Parts: sequence; C-alpha cells; structure tokens
Amino acid sequence: MGFAKWFPEAFEEFRCISVFELLREYIETGRIQVDRSRHPHLATVHDPCNYVRKSYMTFGDHQGDNIRWVTS
Repeated sequence: MGFAKWFPEAFEEFRCISVFELLREYIETGRIQVDRSRHPHLATVHDPCNYVRKSYMTFGDHQGDNIRWVTS
C-alpha cells in the first residue's frame, strides 16, 4: 500500500523517507543545530493517529517515535 504500491520504481531509484525521519537524521548528524536555550519551555506535539498507523505501510516503520524524538 502507499508509495511502494503506487510508485515501486521510486523505491528502486530514490530513498523515500518521511520528513520526521529526515529531521532526525539531520539533527543526529549535526547538519541541523538545535539551540534549546531559544525555547526552554515544554512543547507538545500531536501524533496524527492516521499518519502513525499508516507510516508502517508507507515507510516500513512507525514514524511516531521519530516525531516524538524530534520534539523532545
């Protein structure tokens, strides 16, 4: 279902990932620097249930953890 079903050639030629996975990768590798002192307060993120449920079918893993990691 999803990308792999509709565009199988894209998975052969390109690496298809979610924006949350990309943000996590950029933060972990230092490509994006996060200055937590600019906003020291707690923040809340809404895990969009439909997206999290369908992310496994689309990207091969559950993106809820990446969403929470990026905002923690």
